[in-house]
Amino acid sequence: MVAVIVGALVAQGNNKTGTATAKRPGHGDQGGKAGLTTTTTRAPPPPAVKVRLLAWRLPVAVSRAVVLAGPGANLIVAGGLTRSGASGNGAFLLSTRSGVVQLVADLPVAVHDASGAILAGRDVIFGGDGTAATAMVQAFAAPAGAPVTAASVRTATATAALPQPRTGSGAVTVGTTSYVVGGSDGTAADRDVLATTDGKTFLAVAALAVPVEYPAVAAVGGYIFVFGGATVGGHPAVGAPGGAVETGATAQAGAAVDDIQRIDRRTGRATIVGHLPAALQGASAATLDGNIYLAGGRTASSVQGTIWAFEPASATVVVAGHLRLPVSNSGLAVIGSTAWLVGGQSGGRPVASVQTFGPVAAGTAPTGTGLARLGRARPSRAQPGGPSTTSGAKSTPSAGATT
Repeated sequence: MVAVIVGALVAQGNNKTGTATAKRPGHGDQGGKAGLTTTTTRAPPPPAVKVRLLAWRLPVAVSRAVVLAGPGANLIVAGGLTRSGASGNGAFLLSTRSGVVQLVADLPVAVHDASGAILAGRDVIFGGDGTAATAMVQAFAAPAGAPVTAASVRTATATAALPQPRTGSGAVTVGTTSYVVGGSDGTAADRDVLATTDGKTFLAVAALAVPVEYPAVAAVGGYIFVFGGATVGGHPAVGAPGGAVETGATAQAGAAVDDIQRIDRRTGRATIVGHLPAALQGASAATLDGNIYLAGGRTASSVQGTIWAFEPASATVVVAGHLRLPVSNSGLAVIGSTAWLVGGQSGGRPVASVQTFGPVAAGTAPTGTGLARLGRARPSRAQPGGPSTTSGAKSTPSAGATT
């Protein structure tokens, strides 16, 4: 079995996952009567998180894989990039209790830098990169119950396709609809935000203000939030009102950005609402108990270990904790109130680690993990604002500290 696992995972290739409401500051009665005063109520900050680095490790180090919540207490790990530089051609069931993995599906096209979702009980992989960016959509049903024998492993179907090849995208599911956000065809960025309910038909429902690949994507309330990412090919990077592109505004090709973009799912409008403390790409985002958390990623100088909590009302982030092992380009899935961060890159190489984090109950946060206002990012002052990269960005708190 180890040989099967290693063989399938090693077939993995080249350097890449809700709803809730947030109270906005409110104002008291301003009726003008003598003696009445104006009061301001601030929404409570998101809870800090508890972080664990699991004792067991993946049998093969992998980054840029698609990770989805599997049946029971399991995860699905599909595709990815191994240390050999090969793209993954297998999908594996990973036990969150023991770390045991088993091959459950062969992928017709080996990919890394794909995104994925669970639609109608099937695991769906959107695009990715193998020998080149692909538009292929691969789908399979992860089995529940008895272990799958090697002879009964099925090949994923590949009967659908994205409108064009896309690699380095993120995906988020709200209700029965999944959204594919960001990415490129390997040369030019793709602005279109695609919506699908079946993994077969795709509708462009919005266009990013700043087209990026390797963003972190999560949803809360009626909005999808896009954190950071990297520019591609020196494309126009500022969305002007009405969907036009402002002339003369371009971001450096391949540079990380610190933009926080908000997509209104009801209107399809995308705007820049804030900025991260530093330009960041390859981070992972999760919605836990109605709050968005942003973990890891890579700046221009280093891989990060900070976990940020996002406050939608002010479009800012605050420090909620630190990963035990700083990583970028990890796969992430949520089971209950716990985010599972699988593999990733550290020191320029894929890792075999699995880390978890989840909100800590009020009043029980470990020392040093409380939300630090010193780590707050700045909100955007104009809508839409220009992309801000490393120049003028605040430095990120020291990465890699443990909780």
